[in-house]
Amino acid sequence: MLENLKKDFDKGMPVITYIKKKYGFDSIEEFEKYMEDLKEKAEKYDALAKNKATE
Repeated sequence: MLENLKKDFDKGMPVITYIKKKYGFDSIEEFEKYMEDLKEKAEKYDALAKNKATE
């Protein structure tokens, strides 16, 4: 996957075009919101896993 990413960027493809093409987001703001949601979910999961480990 990363090799394909590097090839696309080496061709001069802008990051926003890559995100739109590969993941279907219409704007950077939409992508940033998605990433923010993922971060929140990851933090909740980490907290839950930490609580389970201390039980």
